[in-house]
Amino acid sequence: MSADEVIPSPGRGESQTPVHRALALLTLFLVCIAAASVAYYFGWHLPRAHDVEAVEERRKTDLESSQRCSADGLRFSADYLHKFAAEVPDPLRYSADPQMHFNSRLNTCLVELTWDRTWSGEFLRSSVVIDIYSNREVISTEYTFDHREPVPSQQRGAGGKDPKVYLAQKEKLFSE
Repeated sequence: MSADEVIPSPGRGESQTPVHRALALLTLFLVCIAAASVAYYFGWHLPRAHDVEAVEERRKTDLESSQRCSADGLRFSADYLHKFAAEVPDPLRYSADPQMHFNSRLNTCLVELTWDRTWSGEFLRSSVVIDIYSNREVISTEYTFDHREPVPSQQRGAGGKDPKVYLAQKEKLFSE
């Protein structure tokens, strides 16, 4: 065999040697693995990594908002109850600790204020949820206790709700 002779490679219809066939299959397999790896990286891994970063950023923002809401809510409730006591003095009124919650859907701080008082010999419990950033009442209720069951009071003010409806709405607002 001289240097000028070309060894013919198998063409169509010609049989390949087992070594050529194995190398072709190995090359095809490696190309498929590389393509699958690229598809996985760009199609699944990168978007998920971005989602994790976005979720972590959202969690951090929500935590900061909740902490700010707690501080703002304590100041608001102290001012609110102080003004309320000055406007409507009642030595028998008892105020429960306020509950604060940052509602991420509404992007605001909600505070529930609850107080007990007597009215014409009846024990009344009043509750109100206030959006403290807009200073508006969201929901409220007032009820009496008759045999340990809440009964809507006849003295309910504007926006007063049946106690069961109030509690359901409050739970929804404080879970968002």
